[in-house]
Amino acid sequence: MELQASPQLEYEPKATDVLGKWIERLVHQESSGRADIKILDVNDRYSYGCLQFQEATFVSYSKRYFGTSNLSKLYDCQYQKQLARRMLEEDINNWRHWYNSTRKIGLPPLR
Repeated sequence: MELQASPQLEYEPKATDVLGKWIERLVHQESSGRADIKILDVNDRYSYGCLQFQEATFVSYSKRYFGTSNLSKLYDCQYQKQLARRMLEEDINNWRHWYNSTRKIGLPPLR
């Protein structure tokens, strides 16, 4: 079975997209909007990109939603935003992946 390449992901929240706006605030809190950032986290693992995904989390959810690990997109902010959206749409409790930031910006909006 051949895996198809993931579709080009576009992420631009509309004015009425409250989850998209929340994700943008999360990006600012996590990385000040920088995509080229790698930080050693408090658990002694590195976090990458604008939403500071740890590699295992990124790979796991990328495989789940897009069928491939997509490690080449680890620093792709648009991809990370789309991944975070899918995670939160599936289970709003996935906000826990950004626990420290949500203490500052609040929890994601419920639909």
